[in-house]
Amino acid sequence: MINKKPYIEVKDAANSCWEGWDTIIPELIRKIASLDQKKVVISVDCYQGTYADFNLKKLKNGLSPNVTCRAKDIYKDEVDIKSMAAAEMHLNAPRKLSNHSITDYFDEGKLEALKNNIDFIEEGVILIHGIGSHLIWPADIIIYSDMSRYEILQRFRRNDVSNLGISNENDDFHTQHQQSYFVDWRVCDKIKKQLLPACHYFLETNNWHKPKLADGNVVRNGLKQATRQPFFMAKFFDPELWDLPTHHSNEEDFLWGFDCDFEQSNILLKLDEYLFETPAINILYYQPSDLLGEQVYRNFGSEMPIRFNFLDSMEDTSPKFSIYPGTDFLRDFFGFHLYQNDNYYVIQGDDKANVMLGLKDGVSETEFRAELAKNKNTRSIASKLNKIKVQKHDHLFIPPNTIHSQGQDAIILHIHVAPDIFELNILDSAHSSQLFDQLPLSAGKIGQQDINQITKKDGYDLLAAEDNQMIEIQRIGFGDITPIQTNGVINVFCLTEGKEVLIECTEGSFDPFTVHYGEAFVIPSGVAKFNIKPVYGDQFVILRAHIKR
Repeated sequence: MINKKPYIEVKDAANSCWEGWDTIIPELIRKIASLDQKKVVISVDCYQGTYADFNLKKLKNGLSPNVTCRAKDIYKDEVDIKSMAAAEMHLNAPRKLSNHSITDYFDEGKLEALKNNIDFIEEGVILIHGIGSHLIWPADIIIYSDMSRYEILQRFRRNDVSNLGISNENDDFHTQHQQSYFVDWRVCDKIKKQLLPACHYFLETNNWHKPKLADGNVVRNGLKQATRQPFFMAKFFDPELWDLPTHHSNEEDFLWGFDCDFEQSNILLKLDEYLFETPAINILYYQPSDLLGEQVYRNFGSEMPIRFNFLDSMEDTSPKFSIYPGTDFLRDFFGFHLYQNDNYYVIQGDDKANVMLGLKDGVSETEFRAELAKNKNTRSIASKLNKIKVQKHDHLFIPPNTIHSQGQDAIILHIHVAPDIFELNILDSAHSSQLFDQLPLSAGKIGQQDINQITKKDGYDLLAAEDNQMIEIQRIGFGDITPIQTNGVINVFCLTEGKEVLIECTEGSFDPFTVHYGEAFVIPSGVAKFNIKPVYGDQFVILRAHIKR
């Protein structure tokens, strides 16, 4: 069973959200009239991946502006933009997180001409639309058209959208994803950080058939509220689909569970009668210290260094073989300064459950690479790896540079630090193959210290050897009300045994929060302490992860 409404109910949110263009347009017309001025400039700045032309058409038809400007019309030529990103994206060279800003995309001559035209206009409504539009002219009304990264990836797979400043919607998914991660999202995140505290409205178009406009202050109140209560991610949440009787809705299916990845996942804000979807990363960028805690924020900035994902191999007969690079490789090839900390925790498993970790004893790196070069198939790779039988509640620490697979017949909670894009699937693409050729495997041996290494501490099990973990992972077994203190840092939990528990605030700052088996949830640093109360079940186990102090 899962929680079908994992939303944060925002207080004082009446009349703050409008669904559909037929209600959005009248609200914007009302806002324009309330300014009572001859000349009104509206900026609709966007995240990469929105259906910009479609949204602009709806706004233009509804508002009938005197002048319409598209930000992309003042961008540099595509050849120049592609050249600007080439060094960061070349397959045979190290990639770096881009330091570019959207102003680097502007053609100064085109920008100056547009500014002169806007300055010349003395009255009427001027609509400026597109990525970077708020920097073209000081706007009287700023609308921020946000976009979930998860939805962007789906649009890439459908060949619906292009990367920033170029027309490449027909490029392969991997190329578009790489350019977005290393370039586009770095540029757009700078805009996001500027507009989160400043925009008058947020426009949500993940479901482009049913766009929602929300009052900026009310959404910001929701983001603040999220730092003072437990919350779920809602990456796979679709309230319309769940109400369809013909849709697959087996509540025990982990495809319907929630993971916890701030970069890709979303949260739902309940604004009066509407559920408004917003990227979880918005909490991280708007309230980083309150969410993460002062210490984590000082060490990592506005970066969430704990990620939970479910890996379901119960019916998967084609294992994926992956490797996560170590610290030096992440820094030298990607400019990424997080140590990779990779863990598998078995949620469910039948009698045949297994995972594969590291090269077998006697199999050298040279031998493995030679075999891989001539015979790239799953059976050949599996024959060279350790197959480890696992059962429910087993924990495995995966050292960097270790080939591994979730194996078969298990549901695994994957707890890690670095984003998934740095995971190399050694059979998947030219990108992965070229990087894999440069990775050392000699450090990829698995020892007994990496499997079910448990230290008993103060009523809980500390998982994995303490000297090789950035994340502290605790397994807490309980049968009665159990008090928890967050110690001033963000915590991520997952109920791994027991049907249902309540998270109860000891200070009355949030309502009781229901958690079911297999659900992952976040406790922000702003929640100092709380109780876990059993509701349904005989035995209870909860997994807790936080950055070590």
